[in-house]
Amino acid sequence: MAMPSQLHADLAELAFLLGDWSGTGEGIWPPGERFDYAEDVTFEFVSDPFLLYAQRSWSLDDGSPIHFERGFLRPAGPGIVELLLAHPIGITEVAVGTVDEGLIELSFELQMAMEGVELQWHVGSKLTRA
Repeated sequence: MAMPSQLHADLAELAFLLGDWSGTGEGIWPPGERFDYAEDVTFEFVSDPFLLYAQRSWSLDDGSPIHFERGFLRPAGPGIVELLLAHPIGITEVAVGTVDEGLIELSFELQMAMEGVELQWHVGSKLTRA
């Protein structure tokens, strides 16, 4: 993907993310119903020292939407990044991690519990450049 000619200097380490990513994943909905899904993620440069982040996922069975996220990925110092996310159900997240030579590491694992159902693994996917 071509890099924007006016990319903010602070974003040099994150430029490899620009564009669209897609893939598939699987999950478990408590109390144990398995499901498969597709997912798209986009990182967009808007002339500021952060990238816009947009995510959407949908059921592979019937195409119905499953989840949406919007947020920002921003440098927080040399080799440090912050991912700030908002979900339409009122949840927000901030994850801090590292970036080094095209690899971002954010420790993140999503688990879910419900009334009468203990905490368990929920979803995972693998994305590649679209």
